Amino acid sequence: MLLKYMVKQRLTKMTQMLIRMRILSLKTREKVMSSMPMRDMKRELRRDEKTKIAAVLDKAIETLKSVYYPDILNYLEKNVEVEEEEEEEEEVLLFFFSKQSIKHFENHDWHIQAS
Repeated sequence: MLLKYMVKQRLTKMTQMLIRMRILSLKTREKVMSSMPMRDMKRELRRDEKTKIAAVLDKAIETLKSVYYPDILNYLEKNVEVEEEEEEEEEVLLFFFSKQSIKHFENHDWHIQAS
């Protein structure tokens, strides 16, 4: 009688353990499924590597600008600033005049005729 009782008790412990294992595996599976997919993780790693390379390049360019070639780059920057100012002046003129007034000025003959 005692042996039969012990075997039944062992069987119930094993079934409960299997049930617990199944529940735990389902819970951990949900956590794994909710995490980031592998291709997204690889994409993030590639982006991080590229940003590190870009940061190194930016730092190298800044040192070249400040130490080795300050005059050449300043000259180029001045030319770019002058061109930007000219573009801004054109944009300001276009902003103040409407399209109709611009067409009127283009079509109008402004030459003074000699008499």
